[in-house]
Amino acid sequence: MVVELARKYQANTILIEDKVTGTALIQQLAQEKLVGVPNPIGCTPQADKVSRLVAESPAIEAGHVLLPKRADWLEPLRTEITQFPNGQYDDQIDSISQYLNWARLSSGPTFGLARILGR
Repeated sequence: MVVELARKYQANTILIEDKVTGTALIQQLAQEKLVGVPNPIGCTPQADKVSRLVAESPAIEAGHVLLPKRADWLEPLRTEITQFPNGQYDDQIDSISQYLNWARLSSGPTFGLARILGR
């Protein structure tokens, strides 16, 4: 799925949580060096999911995170966001918070987010 989505959306960067199965996936993708798939970057979360989102909330509240008006995945994401942290799912919102953290702290490519955040 990672390979398929990276190619479909022409990803410049792939972040994978460097824990359990993520560690194996990072190693596998790095070894395979697939065309159209950037080497993955391992991320090690420093706190629980709620704390990670709270740390990135200023960027979200300031309007620096934009969503399209229409997308197949938009309604499930909105549901997840509005139910967090008590909903059934939390992987998408957790991925968003981890990306925002990486973009804020890294010097790597950030798809324009760094400019928005004033870096």
